[in-house]
Amino acid sequence: MSAEVRRTRRAFVSDGDDSAGSRSRWRQSTHAWSVGAAGEEVVGARLDAIASEHIRVLHDRRIPGSRANIDHLVVTPGGVCG
Repeated sequence: MSAEVRRTRRAFVSDGDDSAGSRSRWRQSTHAWSVGAAGEEVVGARLDAIASEHIRVLHDRRIPGSRANIDHLVVTPGGVCG
């Protein structure tokens, strides 16, 4: 697991109560990102395991002119899968 995923998993926000008994809770979007990032790492590792001379795996490719990215691309003699 990457350091970035570990940092995100530790991220939290205050529930607004600054008293000593205050509980902290995960921000829902932070938790969702963390779960997604962990899943992306698992998928990336599995794709790397099938990489060979004829199967190329590319990760985290930027889309020009956009803030978006493609998490994984697999290039084979038969075509491209993303």
